[in-house]
Amino acid sequence: MKTTSFIKKNKNKFMGTTPIILIVLVFIFSTNFMISAIRTYNYSHLEDESYRLTKSYSNNLETAIDAREITTNLMEERIKAVAIAVANMGLNDDFNNLTELADTFNVDNIYLYSSNREIIQSSDGNFIGWKVPDEHPINNFLTSGETFFVEDVRADTESGILFKYGYYRLSDGRFLQIGVLAEKVLIFLNTFEIQMLIEKIFEEESILNASFFNREGIIISSSEGDHIGSRVESKEIQTAIEENSENSFITEYMGENAFQVLIPVSIEGELEGTLSIIHSLKSTNDTINDFIFIGAVALTIIFSLLIIFNVVTYRNNSRLEKMAYYDTLTGLPNRESLVYELKEIIKLNKNNILLLLININDFKSINMTYGYEYGDSILRIISKKLNSLYSEKHRLFRFSSDRFVMLIDNPNKVEEVEEDIVEIVDILEREFFTQGQKRTVEINMGIVRIDGTYKKPDEIIRDATIAVSYVDGRNYLTHAFYDKAMLNKIRREETIESEIIGSLVDPRTEKLFLVYQPIIDTRSKKTVGFEALARLKTDAFGYVSPTEFIEITERRHLINRLGEWIFQSSLLFLKQLEYEGYEGMKISVNISGVQLMDSSFRSKIMDRIISSRINPKNVNLEVTESVLFDNYEFVNKTLRMLRDDGITISLDDFGTGYSSFARLRELNIDCIKLDKTFINNIGEVMDENLLSGDIISLSHRLGLKVVAEGVENLGQVMYLEKKNCDMLQGYYFSKPLLIDDAIQFLRKQQ
Repeated sequence: MKTTSFIKKNKNKFMGTTPIILIVLVFIFSTNFMISAIRTYNYSHLEDESYRLTKSYSNNLETAIDAREITTNLMEERIKAVAIAVANMGLNDDFNNLTELADTFNVDNIYLYSSNREIIQSSDGNFIGWKVPDEHPINNFLTSGETFFVEDVRADTESGILFKYGYYRLSDGRFLQIGVLAEKVLIFLNTFEIQMLIEKIFEEESILNASFFNREGIIISSSEGDHIGSRVESKEIQTAIEENSENSFITEYMGENAFQVLIPVSIEGELEGTLSIIHSLKSTNDTINDFIFIGAVALTIIFSLLIIFNVVTYRNNSRLEKMAYYDTLTGLPNRESLVYELKEIIKLNKNNILLLLININDFKSINMTYGYEYGDSILRIISKKLNSLYSEKHRLFRFSSDRFVMLIDNPNKVEEVEEDIVEIVDILEREFFTQGQKRTVEINMGIVRIDGTYKKPDEIIRDATIAVSYVDGRNYLTHAFYDKAMLNKIRREETIESEIIGSLVDPRTEKLFLVYQPIIDTRSKKTVGFEALARLKTDAFGYVSPTEFIEITERRHLINRLGEWIFQSSLLFLKQLEYEGYEGMKISVNISGVQLMDSSFRSKIMDRIISSRINPKNVNLEVTESVLFDNYEFVNKTLRMLRDDGITISLDDFGTGYSSFARLRELNIDCIKLDKTFINNIGEVMDENLLSGDIISLSHRLGLKVVAEGVENLGQVMYLEKKNCDMLQGYYFSKPLLIDDAIQFLRKQQ
């Protein structure tokens, strides 16, 4: 066998000294990367811990907010009690004792207003004669109609001092204003919130310092009391405060390595300052060093094993090459070998090379029927035959499970290649005997001429596969040379297939539809039935010949779905005729061989008929001679059971296939359809030389009815009448019609 160039080149890749230096460099890089990764992970963990501490601060804020609400409520209750007491006690001397009452109840201010909103008495002697402006907050009380009213803490409009004010309306229109100084309480609450945070954070074992800076960079709270009130000097901290951003960095604190995290703190959406947390790195660095030691040991072991592995790989070089580039079953170069070889051909711009893709038809059925071990033995025999005959002059590959590839360099003439192809087919299609079983296989081939137009191996393989697909299903071909027209045909078939599938999924597209050609009783000239004929109109190609699209459905395994749709649609048409009053009409439907070979075909047909409430006697199935005789025993048995169910059977295109009158006696049929080729001769040759009359006569003797297809003129009608043909069908009476036209046709006959 020729040794392909890629094997030699790949040997060079594995030859030579093992790249120890490269492994060492990778080892150093991996070690550094591991150390960096460990440090990054641990520092990230510290940052996460800082976020956790910030959440604890949020919990403190919630506690402080609760405390503020409670304090506020207590203050309101106190103000209310004082207001009522002052009102009761002050009335005795017309409120001349407000100063004494303020001291008694420990409130900061008591003002008595006239009904004209003017201060007429004051506990501190201030603001007498002051009158409430129109937009002043006191107006909220005056307009509320409430006897008692308490405001939120606010700054006094005259002094600017924070007070919590309450108001009490007297019966004569005057009212009291009670004020409690609130500034000290608020300062206490704010201090409470920040200090709680610092205390809670500093409880953590690894924390060296916790501080809180206000927006000006002044430390307002710290775990180190002597730091409070000082301004920060660190640029990192100043930047974090100015940009309101998180930051973290390694620093030194009190002679110890530390990790400092800066986190902005907001209360109710408003920035309050920046929280600084300094973590000790002693424990973290100890952990990092432990991980680094363990990782270094692990990496040393891993890279030592890699060196050993490279040595072993070098020693097993040839065995690995064979596994990678040769098929273990046949010993031939495999798909990888072929792809590499095609790359070299394209790279070197080699021309005049033929690629033969040899396909074993229906190889899956061999595996399914006889087992995979038997299938493997067939493949070994085929590869051995090809190798013994062609390995010296051609290159052979096993491409896939049931396909081989042969590369032919510089073929002199097409005739020589044709001779090789004929020889290959002849040799491979001979009977095999293996494992006690005799078997033949069917071969077809796709051939591609490799020239300078190809850029990738996949393009060459694709075109060879297209050529094989072109041969597949065309029994008269064993091989085909790829050309662009073939690709266009494949694309056309795929488009038509797609249109058919779309129509079967959604019949509302009406791209796939049925027409119905009348079948006429010869004597009465009345319509006795219709033949259902499928039509297809695509977006891309317009109307497509039934011969073409039905052949496509058979090769693309869609014929069963199409056949079921045709049969169901035909029954609906027959049902519509019954609704129109045309009972007793027959519908004839063409059936493919694939449908008849389906073991469930009979039950499907009868289920459809029964569910449609159609009389089986009004259903006629048409089968061709080729379908009947390809699988004679099975098909004939199926036809007998269908006849037992009441369905009639017609043999379509009689006279074009294998039928003989001796064989007709055995067939389970009721009628033959005389092919158009016999009808065309009527009027063209002497009557005594026509076979049509003899066929009709012999069919009647066998108890069969006869339908003449393709009747196009009066002369043919008259001849067939004279020969007692039972039924006529053709353009002389009507072309195939749409449903509405078919019903109109029947009405005209009436």
